[in-house]
Amino acid sequence: MKTIYVFMSEMDNSTTICNPLSELKRLLAVLPKSCPIYVMGGFALDGHLGKLTRKHNDVDLICWRKDVNIIKKVLERIGYKVREKYDKNNPKLPILLETDEENPAMDVKIIDEQPNNSFTFHFNTPGQQIFSKKMLGSSQVSLD
Repeated sequence: MKTIYVFMSEMDNSTTICNPLSELKRLLAVLPKSCPIYVMGGFALDGHLGKLTRKHNDVDLICWRKDVNIIKKVLERIGYKVREKYDKNNPKLPILLETDEENPAMDVKIIDEQPNNSFTFHFNTPGQQIFSKKMLGSSQVSLD
């Protein structure tokens, strides 16, 4: 049984363009167990509710900066081209990996570990926010 970790977030009103759950399963099938990845957004809410509540455009994921190269290689191994987006205040700091198609199936937000059991979440607009690691839920949901 594959598991995902859930990050709590608000639901949006997107419509389906791809089959993101199948793409997430493909990613998890080859992702090393030593590389945790967290699901946020609509699928995170569905995980908390225990059922799919709507169609989803994509899968929103979170990873630790130390795991970015592993996740990038795994996405490429399963057939994706990956593009990086950078912090506008620090053009050398990648803050997002996105599968490279017109309507990306997955995007992976990159978080940085901080002191006091917290992490920094960078946004696409200038700025960042610090969260407690408690926000990274420990809920595990079966994808089978």
